Amino acid sequence: MVVVNYDTSDDVVAVLQGLDDPRLEVVVVDNASGQPPPVSTPNAQLLQLPTNAGWARGCNAGAVATTTPVLAFVNPDARPSADALLALAESLGDPSVGAVAPHFLNPDRSPQAFYFRFPGVIGGLFCFLPAGQRLDHVIGSPFIRHRTYDFGKSVPVEVDQPGAACLLLRRDDFMAMGGFDEDMFLFFADTDMCRRLKRQGKRVVVRSDVEVVHEGGASVRRLPVAAMREQFQRDYVTYLKRNHGRAAVAVTKVAALVLSGLLPAVWHLLRLRPRSSVEQLRMTMHVVRS
Repeated sequence: MVVVNYDTSDDVVAVLQGLDDPRLEVVVVDNASGQPPPVSTPNAQLLQLPTNAGWARGCNAGAVATTTPVLAFVNPDARPSADALLALAESLGDPSVGAVAPHFLNPDRSPQAFYFRFPGVIGGLFCFLPAGQRLDHVIGSPFIRHRTYDFGKSVPVEVDQPGAACLLLRRDDFMAMGGFDEDMFLFFADTDMCRRLKRQGKRVVVRSDVEVVHEGGASVRRLPVAAMREQFQRDYVTYLKRNHGRAAVAVTKVAALVLSGLLPAVWHLLRLRPRSSVEQLRMTMHVVRS
């Protein structure tokens, strides 16, 4: 099992409390955080990286440091038990299954909408660009509702992609594909991985009988909103390059310039906030130039 930490030490300690089990091999990858989590259980080791290498690269480093035939990537804000992970691993005995995830629950144990369809180029404009998100909300959220399976009302059996809060793959498959794409620093590397598995004819399944609480947000809540939004959009552009080609990237960059840059900048100017206007354009240009 691999857990990547960046300033989430308290969450890592919490997730490890339920995983002190000799049947598991645990690697905690510390991405040069200011406070590495204490790792004292016999079945766990701490791997410290010299710089903050991002989620994808951290996961890859942790995978190399393990020896188990099944890799479980668990976020610090997920709370799986050892039995849950071992039950999920059993599903990978079916050669048609490329990845498996649990039934995700919110902390109040209500179903969590954490299973997604692969984003299309047009849908991505409404799901991932701030102005597009606002427009989608105004028209009744058709794009985000299509993106998310059943919006958490039921547990799907097979999905394009579950959230990577608890995602299991066979080591051989993962290594054969070169691991997660490290050009995606924090977002979309899990989406890209599931897409590559699908291209190989593998299924991505959900075990409705295995429940895992996912608190959500631990990896990003310490990031400033502007920095998180900028990284999200840059990783999305990289995902598009890998999976949809140059035309899709061009369409998305133009839309980002207009929806996330020019229109919000004009909005700030009309409200006599020139600094906010300049910052909005600066952030968008980083995405456009990526």
